[in-house]
Amino acid sequence: MNKKERITEIEFVFDKETVINAIKINKEEGYLEAFCNGKKKKIKKIKVKSHYQGDRKQKILYEIEGDGNSVNYQETMFLLNFNGIFAVDTNTKQINGKVISIGCVVQAIVHKKPGGANCDYKPIFTFKFKGTEASSEKIGWTIAIKTIMNHPDFEKGAKTALVVDCDYKNIPFYNKRELPISNDFYLPESFHLVYASADKPNDGLANRLIKRADYEASNLLKQQTFYS
Repeated sequence: MNKKERITEIEFVFDKETVINAIKINKEEGYLEAFCNGKKKKIKKIKVKSHYQGDRKQKILYEIEGDGNSVNYQETMFLLNFNGIFAVDTNTKQINGKVISIGCVVQAIVHKKPGGANCDYKPIFTFKFKGTEASSEKIGWTIAIKTIMNHPDFEKGAKTALVVDCDYKNIPFYNKRELPISNDFYLPESFHLVYASADKPNDGLANRLIKRADYEASNLLKQQTFYS
């Protein structure tokens, strides 16, 4: 089966209305620069979305957004700007009349090298709770963030990426702290949510990370079902 064509969309945001007529691409480091008549223009934000056309609708593989200090169009290089890279996935099922949710948080262990990095994917903790299916994923995000922040090795204010695989449309609002993740809990200032799909793990670091989290949570939920 042929792999469907991947499409990458890049959106620039400037402080004010700006005309550009040239873009410089640094492929080795993954950076973009915008120019008008030879003069470099300051980019406020950049949004990169990778997707392909499914049978019925567009399938989002990942979406990243960075400010002017980390204008990087390569997903892996973008994530390497963070001090910590994690993914969380929560799977939910009704077992013996009760809604059970089990989640797993996986950390990317980065080994930097010239021109890039190698990453290992390490499950660092799991959690379980009972409740409604509708909000289980975002409850899982909240548990993951609070647990990461309370770990003795976590440095307060460290830039932290958390890869998730749901509520795609609202992620920009969570990152801007305009919407609470759950109840009155807003995303902490040093955290940044990144959307990625677990369905295509070979498309990027974020996809592999969320796939591993989904795999671990799914297996634990199967064990819970088997032994219940």
